[in-house]
Amino acid sequence: MSDINYCILVPGASGSVTPLQGFNEEIPDPEFLALLAAVTVAPNRAFEIFMDHAEFLEQRREGSKKSIVVTGAELEGHVHVAFPGISIVIAPRKHIEKAKTVVKEAGLVAIILSTVTEEDVINIFDRDYSDPTFLDEEIFGKLKTFEEFAGKDWPALRKPYAVNLDLKSRGNGTVRTNEYLLLSLGFKFSGREDILGDIQLYIDAINTVLAKTKEVVYGNEPLPDLVLFTPGIASYLYDVRSRGWNAILRKVAIPAHRTFIKDGLIRNKGYAGFKIEFDDGLPMPQEDPIVAGILSVRANEVMATLASISLLCASTAAIPLRLPSEVNLLRSLLVEIQSFHGRSDNKAYRLLQEKYLEYAGRLNAAAAPFKDIIEQSSTITISSDVPLEWMTIDGVPLMISHEVSRIPMTPGNMLMQFSAIGPTVVIPRSSLLKVLVIRSFKKDDPIRTFLEQSVLHYKLDKMSVTFVDVNTKQDAIEALNQFDGYVVVFDCHGTHSGNTSHGWLQIGEEQLDTWQLAGVAKVPPVVILSACSTSSVTGSHASVANGLLRSGAYTVVGTFLDVDAIKSSAFVGRVLWRLQAFLPALRSLGFDTVTWRTMMSLFLRMAYATDILRYCEQIGLINAAQYREIHIAANHQINLANPHWYRGMIAELVKKSGRSEEEILARLQSEAAFVETMLYCQHGRPELIEIDLHG
Repeated sequence: MSDINYCILVPGASGSVTPLQGFNEEIPDPEFLALLAAVTVAPNRAFEIFMDHAEFLEQRREGSKKSIVVTGAELEGHVHVAFPGISIVIAPRKHIEKAKTVVKEAGLVAIILSTVTEEDVINIFDRDYSDPTFLDEEIFGKLKTFEEFAGKDWPALRKPYAVNLDLKSRGNGTVRTNEYLLLSLGFKFSGREDILGDIQLYIDAINTVLAKTKEVVYGNEPLPDLVLFTPGIASYLYDVRSRGWNAILRKVAIPAHRTFIKDGLIRNKGYAGFKIEFDDGLPMPQEDPIVAGILSVRANEVMATLASISLLCASTAAIPLRLPSEVNLLRSLLVEIQSFHGRSDNKAYRLLQEKYLEYAGRLNAAAAPFKDIIEQSSTITISSDVPLEWMTIDGVPLMISHEVSRIPMTPGNMLMQFSAIGPTVVIPRSSLLKVLVIRSFKKDDPIRTFLEQSVLHYKLDKMSVTFVDVNTKQDAIEALNQFDGYVVVFDCHGTHSGNTSHGWLQIGEEQLDTWQLAGVAKVPPVVILSACSTSSVTGSHASVANGLLRSGAYTVVGTFLDVDAIKSSAFVGRVLWRLQAFLPALRSLGFDTVTWRTMMSLFLRMAYATDILRYCEQIGLINAAQYREIHIAANHQINLANPHWYRGMIAELVKKSGRSEEEILARLQSEAAFVETMLYCQHGRPELIEIDLHG
């Protein structure tokens, strides 16, 4: 009963959302953000209240996580929660009665946090909620009510740690998430020093706080998991020449103020700060009511974003790393990549490689000040609406060099939801052997049976793979609702209508908007999309993949661009074969569990190795027999989680081909930098799906 479960009742009665990022309008309210800050700093486990600082840091270093769920306080009926251990229910003052009802009806052993002082409610403003000990007395009181602890000889409660850092708080959103992390670990800052200047000062502040975190918490150990993020807005809003922006900017009389909105706020390449020359006597931008309104909205959204990322880091024992906003401003390159990828001629292939390398180079340049930090970490959660997975580490895409998954930055409501999606879901291995394939093609479509043939090819004799052909959206919904397994594959056409519209799956003659499945269809935890552009790099945040997350999936394997039907079918067939063959092999090696993210990440490395080696065979560097020999060896090293597998594969290519390493790497860099596997991505929280290999 030493578990602590946090249940956040999120406001949002009006249904209105903020205009740039899409948070419920009440979420960026200072009261609610203060409550989120208190959750971020509060204990992960009940028995932390008896630990000295060294013990406390040790259990955090070992990956202690926080169980957080968010639920709409305005939902009709009652919020259904049933947690073991101690529940801490967080509610804004307007929802105090709802919180009390939740506690009573669920029979929770609970503490209610809010911003008012009344019976059975703790007012966070009466406490120093920047100190992780601020709830110790109440948690201790709840522990003593459990029968299993009757008569226990309790140790003394800890005292506030308040370990002083030789580091000043910067009072800036660039490092706010990092500072909350240090506060949650019992440290205090030596003062405050605001940042005001060019981008290098912000970069220096990030590197300084990360270095201090490593020094005082991790010592000689590498930093743990990263959350790689940059605040963003809906993709179409970056076009400051659009009709919508023109209608707003026409009302701003002073040209310098319009420039401030466009280049200082919307298209600022750095973190903050924007120098602009004003003629004597001109008012400051903030004095214009339209400019002031836009600034206020965006500042509130960024604060809510930082609060969400802080929650994510608290719940995953991860380190936040904020990249500059430049990474959001490369849409023209993504449009070109999509265009060249959609063609099949040799010139388009060459231009695709060139444009990808330009895009990856821009990402690499933006992340260059943090290259060492990124390389140290083996697992990364990306929160972004652009494919940061395509940056490279020593020539290898981040999505291959690291174990990577992503959650959306927009809409803000989904960012908050997936920053605190809840506890780990344990799925028995045997349950993953039952798979539903929802298929929708016309009878004369030449690709209709490709996936079925792939399933037959991989001889999935220990799996139950059921194909259900659907012709209407209602057929698809009924197929989902009748399925009681954990994995569903959508096998159909997919597309989108640009960055202002929803993506969809083509079901018969109808377009299935997956956002409309919420509350209507039973979407299982794992969804695999054998369809084009289900997370399009040029589409909107309202993608097919995000819609399935909103509708109940924990993780979705989506596609950044259109995919080749034959290769996509082989890809999905190999994933299913991996469920059948790889998981038992892991068990035989002595593993008890593996996360879905780890399992898929290892598979993506194998698929990437296939792409690279096939290309080497295609251009005559190796023959078919050599291809098989190198591939088997590479797969073996990948499955052993050897971080040097790629270097080993290149060494084998050098040996078998008789070419130098420099020549091989140069050809791969210029001719095969962008390959098929890089079209796929892991959405949601796949690390929360724990596969029980004994089940």
